[in-house]
Amino acid sequence: MANLLDNVLRKYWYAATFRLVEANGDAALLVLDADGNPLAVVAPDASARGIEGLLLVLNPDKLREFAAGG
Repeated sequence: MANLLDNVLRKYWYAATFRLVEANGDAALLVLDADGNPLAVVAPDASARGIEGLLLVLNPDKLREFAAGG
């Protein structure tokens, strides 16, 4: 899982900034472009066994709530 996220970060989000946010009541990582526009929200699917997956939200309509001033 870590390798996948690392590769995505390096290839697609190399110039991005990151911020911890709350999404659906849980901690998530907000990915922002150089202008501060949201690119994605990455949320772990965790259980007692650890992180079992990642939820990537890329839909602009759903990301709108994370836009500056939004």
